[in-house]
Amino acid sequence: MSYDAYGDESAGAGFVAYGTLLLPTASRETVEAKIAGLKIDYGASSADNLHCRVLFNGDARRKSAWSKLAVGDVFNLYSDLVDLVKPSLTRTIVTIANKTELPDEIPGGQWETTDKNFVGPMNWASGWPFRDKQIASFCAQGTMIPISKWPGLKAVTFWPDPDSSVIEFAGGRRKFSQMLVGFIDHGDRKEPVKIEVSYQQSGKPVLLQVADLVAYVARRSASAKFSPLDLKFKALDKLIGSEKLRLGVTPQGGIGYNIPNALLERRL
Repeated sequence: MSYDAYGDESAGAGFVAYGTLLLPTASRETVEAKIAGLKIDYGASSADNLHCRVLFNGDARRKSAWSKLAVGDVFNLYSDLVDLVKPSLTRTIVTIANKTELPDEIPGGQWETTDKNFVGPMNWASGWPFRDKQIASFCAQGTMIPISKWPGLKAVTFWPDPDSSVIEFAGGRRKFSQMLVGFIDHGDRKEPVKIEVSYQQSGKPVLLQVADLVAYVARRSASAKFSPLDLKFKALDKLIGSEKLRLGVTPQGGIGYNIPNALLERRL
């Protein structure tokens, strides 16, 4: 069976999150049709986008196609969206990063190689900032680790949000979208599996609007206290029921992931 994965980021003052949802490729059109119908039910058109930074912001919402909705209606809309889409999803995975636990910069150093025949020295890389976009790229790759264990990356095409922002990384500058291409090494001495990334020629896949919700709500829930609004985000996050891992600093001082073992188990 082939699968599609859809991913998007959300960054705030204290946390960065990246949400990836996985579903069978054959289910895509059916799920998109359900989303289109829900938008119409809430007074918009099927072409109007759902974007959390718009719908949960009163001023932005009033200037959008969702202007007739109060904030309570927005929570109802997104709850209905989860109820519609969730039964079709194979996995929903989020990487969370607490920015206070991470460095502001990755220090420079000399590149290393595992090629025993290489005659050095390797090039020296300057330090680079570790801010929201850099953190989000690590979070995105983190969501791929559980998927690489099951159902396996060879069965998956990854459709991330086509973000063309240019960011500093390892002494150079790259588009954020290019940062999501990579390999995952399971440490079993087999050739690392590549993350297959794809982009639509025009527009964005509708299911990115659900990935936006997953990431945004996970981030808001992570920073939530006990206000009525915070509790609503926690409840919506619980309804989504995403599998969560964390990005942080390892005991050895590098950047790494804390992944519950249950996320790496094969599913039937």
